[in-house]
Amino acid sequence: MADPLRLHVGGYYDSGTQRWPGPELILTTEGCLLLVDQTSPTAEQVAEFETAEAQFAWLDTRHNGTLLYRFGESSWKCLSFNPHEDTPPGRSPGTPTVQIRRHLPVLVGLADVDRSPVLAVRTVLWPEYFVSAIGATVLRLAEQAFDHDSRINEANYLYSFVGSERLVQRAGVRCRNTN
Repeated sequence: MADPLRLHVGGYYDSGTQRWPGPELILTTEGCLLLVDQTSPTAEQVAEFETAEAQFAWLDTRHNGTLLYRFGESSWKCLSFNPHEDTPPGRSPGTPTVQIRRHLPVLVGLADVDRSPVLAVRTVLWPEYFVSAIGATVLRLAEQAFDHDSRINEANYLYSFVGSERLVQRAGVRCRNTN
């Protein structure tokens, strides 16, 4: 089985949760990873992903945690997470412990929507306050009863009727990263 916390350019990603193609968010006590996708990214868009400021926001909702992200001037995108479905087999849901005023390195990859190999990889640094907020949501969700339909309905409602731009405004925590 592939390691769900590793990405490399030219490789195909396998988290073990069978969600990809599409964006994936892995939040485990062993580490965190984000794979984003874009339809037929140009060389300029790949370069922007690799070098531009990355921005993140986290929204704690009843059935999901929602990560919002953007690279450079691209529009905000959102990705819902629930530890009952999005934690790879053999991994513990949560986030690693991060000391105050320290950062967690998070591997982020870019792939084409059409299940292409990973096109670019970069490491971003999430500050302790951001990681702690995410970890609190993941632990709360892991301890509550899981309802698949409610999870999907909530994610669809937020995506379709609220939208990423408004979700960012409602997010409890945000961070920026220039790595």
